[in-house]
Amino acid sequence: MNLRSPAVLTVIGVIVTLVLAVAVVMALLRTGGTKAVSDNAALIGALVALGGVLTAQMVSIALDDRRTQESRNLEERRTQEARSIEERRTQEARTIEAARADEAALQNYFEKVGTLLIEQPLLQASPGDNLSTVVRAQTLAVLEGLEPERKRILILFLYESGLILKDKPVVILALANLAEADLQRVNLRGADLSGADISNANLIGADLSGGILMGAILREAVLRTANLSKADLSDADLGPSVEHKVKYLVHSTMKGADLSENLPTGADLQGADLTNATLSRANLEWAKLYDTSLSGADMSQARLRKADLSRADLRGVNFREVQLGDVKLSSAKLSDVDLHEADLSTTELDWAVLRRANLREANLKGTNLGAAILSEANLYKADMGEAVLSCAKLSEANLSGAKLSGADLSKADLRRADLTDATVTQEKLDQAKSLADATMPDGQKYENWIKDKEGNGKDVENE
Repeated sequence: MNLRSPAVLTVIGVIVTLVLAVAVVMALLRTGGTKAVSDNAALIGALVALGGVLTAQMVSIALDDRRTQESRNLEERRTQEARSIEERRTQEARTIEAARADEAALQNYFEKVGTLLIEQPLLQASPGDNLSTVVRAQTLAVLEGLEPERKRILILFLYESGLILKDKPVVILALANLAEADLQRVNLRGADLSGADISNANLIGADLSGGILMGAILREAVLRTANLSKADLSDADLGPSVEHKVKYLVHSTMKGADLSENLPTGADLQGADLTNATLSRANLEWAKLYDTSLSGADMSQARLRKADLSRADLRGVNFREVQLGDVKLSSAKLSDVDLHEADLSTTELDWAVLRRANLREANLKGTNLGAAILSEANLYKADMGEAVLSCAKLSEANLSGAKLSGADLSKADLRRADLTDATVTQEKLDQAKSLADATMPDGQKYENWIKDKEGNGKDVENE
């Protein structure tokens, strides 16, 4: 409640006047009765009148204060508006001046570099040469002060002049400030942008195919529909961003790159080098990853539904908590991978290389492992019922306790395999190409098992 409000002061004045009048009347009644009240009626009226005057005075003062405050507020608003207008004008003037300075700096740069291109053998220079070093220094200095659109103009000038082509770079752009550059739909095919800071840049629809971006900073860059096929993004810092979603990365090199949150459904990564890349929790559904090198990559919790990893190099990959159902792994290299307890029942693994792979207690029921190489693999208690193992190489594999009911073992190589306590019929084992030195389900070596089998057969004949 605002006690200086005219309305509030009026109420207070009226209440005080009434209270005072009532108090006087009560005092007169106690001392002289109604006669005393009648005799002092004029006094009571004077008190009420005085209260009214005081109330009116307080209200008048409050109104004057309000008008004074409103006047001050109005003056302050006018002063603030005038200051804002002045600041805007000053900022506009600075912006215009900065634009002029940018334009002058860019023009001066073009003149100097243009002169070197025409009058000096700049295109024959190599990184580290005096000529190249001078132009690099000028380039880095100019880029520091340019606005996004002018950065675009400068980069296109360098590219079209043949100064930043990967086959023969003249100007190295490592540490160049291309942050927030407007490179939307530019053609920088085969450009060398290694080590450049391209963070927050607009690269929508840009063609960077075949380029080199090793160690480049691309955090928060907008890369929607950008073409990075055959580009080298080794150790590039892509950072998490909903704006990335790079789709075209065919045959690109991204060793050690972090693509955890930068891929859309159906990304095309065929033939890419993603050695030691981070793909944890990445969206790889329907992705084309055939012939891709992913050795040592972290793919924990990645989504791989319907992904095609045929012929991919997956040695040493971390598949923790990855669902591999409906994934195509035909001819993939999976040696030494840990897939224990994995559900591979609907996975295509024909011709896959799974040497020494840990498939302990894995679900391989009905899985196509035709011609797969499973030498020395750990398949302890794996469920391989109805699995296709025709022509598969299972030499020295641990198949103890494995369920092989209904599995196709035709022409399978089971030399030195351990089949102790495996669930498999003699009819299925007879289909195998070789069981030499294998440990049979009853614990016997194959050769002794054969002798017992032949002996039992003779006993039957003699009977």
